[in-house]
Amino acid sequence: MKLYILADRLNKSLDEVFKAIEKLNLNIKSPEQNLTHEEVMEITKYFAEKRRFLFFILLWGYILSFLSAFSFLFKKRGYFYGVCTGVTVFTFVAINAPNQSNEIAVTDTTTTSTTTTTVPSTNVETSIFITDDTPTTTTTTTTTTTVPPSTTTTVPPTTTTTVPPSTTTTTTTTTVPPSTTTTTTTTTVPPTTTTTTTVPPTTTTTTTTTTTTTTTTTTTTTTTTTLAPTDILVNGSFENYDGNSIANNSAVQFSNSSVSGWTNQSLDETVSRPIEIWESGHRGVSSVEGTHHLELNSTNLSSIYQDVSVSPGDEISWSFWHRGRSGTDTVGFYLGAPGSEAEIGQYSTGFSWTEYSGSYTVPSGVTTLRVRFKDINSAGKNSLGHLMDDIKLINNY
Repeated sequence: MKLYILADRLNKSLDEVFKAIEKLNLNIKSPEQNLTHEEVMEITKYFAEKRRFLFFILLWGYILSFLSAFSFLFKKRGYFYGVCTGVTVFTFVAINAPNQSNEIAVTDTTTTSTTTTTVPSTNVETSIFITDDTPTTTTTTTTTTTVPPSTTTTVPPTTTTTVPPSTTTTTTTTTVPPSTTTTTTTTTVPPTTTTTTTVPPTTTTTTTTTTTTTTTTTTTTTTTTTLAPTDILVNGSFENYDGNSIANNSAVQFSNSSVSGWTNQSLDETVSRPIEIWESGHRGVSSVEGTHHLELNSTNLSSIYQDVSVSPGDEISWSFWHRGRSGTDTVGFYLGAPGSEAEIGQYSTGFSWTEYSGSYTVPSGVTTLRVRFKDINSAGKNSLGHLMDDIKLINNY
C-alpha cells in the first residue's frame, strides 16, 4: 500500500502522517513509497492510540459541561431545570464536536468492503518428484506465480456484484518406466467480494526456483605399511674404510673422514682423535663380526659417536660387543638428541668379548639420534683400552 492511500484511509493529511513517521523512526521518504505490512500497522496503531486519548478528553469535556450547567441552574431554578439544561448543553457539545471515533479501518492486500475492489493474490505451485529403484539425484522445481493486489476503486454501493468462492484442482499423473513422475498443479481462488463489475489490469510476476540435490560419495583409503626391522647404524663392524688394506696382525689409525659413519673425539668432545682399526688376529684378538674391530682409545682417552635419522616413538633395539685390552675396561653408552645424549649405562669387561643389549624409545621431537661410546676407565690408561665390534642399532618402527 502506498503512503498517500494510507493517509486517505486514516482521514489524515500527509503532513500529519509524516510527523507520525518521524516519531516512529520509520524509513519512509515519499508519499508514493510502498509500505510494508508492519509499517502500515505501526502508523495505524499510532493514530488509533492518539484518537483514543482525544476521545477521553472530549468525554471528560462533555461531563464537565453537563455538571457545570446542572450545578448552575440547580442553584438558580431547581433540580428539574438543572437536568434539562445539562442534557441540552451535553447534546449541543456532542453534536458539534468533530468525529473522533477510535475505530480505524485499514485494508491491506486482501481486505474488502462495500467501497473497495480487491483482487486477491493467486498462488500456483507446481511440484515435480522423480524417483527410481536405484539411487538417483532428486530435483525439485517450484514455480510460484503471484498476482499482487490491484488498484482500489470506489463506486456507489448500488452496483454490487458478489463472486462466490471457487476452487479448481487439477492432478495429472504420468508413469514412465523405470521411474515415476508425478506433476500436481493446484490453483486456488479464495472467496472474493467486490463492489464493482470493472476489474482493473493486474500485474503478474513469475518466480522460478530450481533446487538440485547432488549426493557425492567420498571413499578414503588408508594404507598402512609395516617396515621390517632395520639396522640404521652405518659400518657397525668397522669393515669399511678408505685407504690401503690393513696387514695381517696389525692395526692402522685413520682420520675420521676415512671411516664411514663414525667420528672420534677427546673426552671433552673438543678435539678430534684418529680412529684405530685392528685386523682380526692382531695381538691374538679375533674379531666378533667380519675381519676388523675398533680400539676406542687410539692416541688418548676417547669418545666416538654416530648420528642416525629416526622418528619420535620409534622403538630401537641396540647391542654391541666389548672387551678390555690390558685388563678390565669400563665404557659408557649414551643415546639422545645431538648434544643432549643421556647415559644408558656403564659396562665393564675383561679379556673376553661380551655382548650388551637393550631397547630405547625415541622421545618426542627427536628426529636425529646420536649414539656415543665414551671411555669411563681403562686398565692401560691413555692410549690403550676398549676393543669394540658388531655395534647394531635396530629400528623396529
